[in-house]
Amino acid sequence: LKGKDAWNEQFELACRSFQLGNFIESEQTFNQALQLLASGKKDDPRRFSTLVCLGACFRAQEKFADAEAVLREAIDADRSGRTSSDRAFAYKELASC
Repeated sequence: LKGKDAWNEQFELACRSFQLGNFIESEQTFNQALQLLASGKKDDPRRFSTLVCLGACFRAQEKFADAEAVLREAIDADRSGRTSSDRAFAYKELASC
């Protein structure tokens, strides 16, 4: 799979792993999803979503410094006019670090 389909597949797998409490696998898969977006624009909405979820994954593992770093990256890079609820979730996760 290429492009959006490959990212969707990785993102969904990571979300499922997170929901099952398999945070190590989830972290690895969110990172793979990010790698698929590496050559794209920094303000790609998929990148924001992936970084926020990766931050939540780090927080669940009590990797607070890592969580803070990726959540700040997501918030700083988001220039897409994201809804206030999406940004609020990112700030909530950041505040929990």
